[in-house]
Amino acid sequence: MFFFSAGIDGLTKTQEAILAHALQMSWQVKSKHGVVSGLLAHLPVGDFLRREPQLGRHLLTCMRTNYMAPPATQVFSAILKHADWSNSETEQEVMTWMSDGLLHDDSLLKLNVNNLWLPPCVKFAPKLFQTLLKDTEASLSEGNLGNPDAMLYKMTCLQKVARAHHVSAAPCSDWLHLVLRHADEKLRLDGLALVCVSPRRSEPITAQETELLRDGLRCSMNSDSAPFRQQLQGHVHALVVRGRDSALAALKGISSSLCLRCTERGCWVVGAVTDPWGATLFPLSPDKMCPFCLVLPLQK
Repeated sequence: MFFFSAGIDGLTKTQEAILAHALQMSWQVKSKHGVVSGLLAHLPVGDFLRREPQLGRHLLTCMRTNYMAPPATQVFSAILKHADWSNSETEQEVMTWMSDGLLHDDSLLKLNVNNLWLPPCVKFAPKLFQTLLKDTEASLSEGNLGNPDAMLYKMTCLQKVARAHHVSAAPCSDWLHLVLRHADEKLRLDGLALVCVSPRRSEPITAQETELLRDGLRCSMNSDSAPFRQQLQGHVHALVVRGRDSALAALKGISSSLCLRCTERGCWVVGAVTDPWGATLFPLSPDKMCPFCLVLPLQK
């Protein structure tokens, strides 16, 4: 059995030699990423970032191809796991990488950063993600847009991930109106997903979400794209399911046999979107309408 004395940066002499050899390789070599990510657990990440000032640029270059995106994400996730986030310099540098990726003109790079970098950021560095989200919100509210389309895309991506991981509630800000009226159909679909889709299926629909949906549908109903219409239908269906499940959850506390008989008959209902306790129920299928459900208010 061999015992190695500790080398610089907290690595053994053998690990230091392996790291030095790996860093001499190109970042387009897939095997390099696994070696570097494995050794990041044994050395200060801040020192490593100062040692490799071009690391962010290399990782973003890898994210421009589907072949190199997963190994680059492996290195990025290792940095998120083992970095000391009390170091503001490290935090600012990693935030710059993510912002540059989401604001880039390359659509594949933006998509890969959104799908592969944001979820591990929420998981391993939630404080970093919250700071990035707050800074983006501040830039939008102050009008420091730079490239308005790119900033709206960045904010939409951050909010989608935040809501999916229960980091923030449904956004109902002015910038979302701009997203829902945007000429880019992909961006409009992302905005509609923010309004309609919730990780909790029985989450009640708010009045703000109803207003946003009305605004979004007004700009989206005349689209000629079949994939767009299909995804739009899926988002609206998710919203209707939310309304149905939230109404049924409210009905659980009602002891009226009439209400039970109506639900057993399949007269599924969706409640009004603001206050489920003072709302009138509306049937989902007019042909199966129960006359009592038209005027029956929910009671506490």
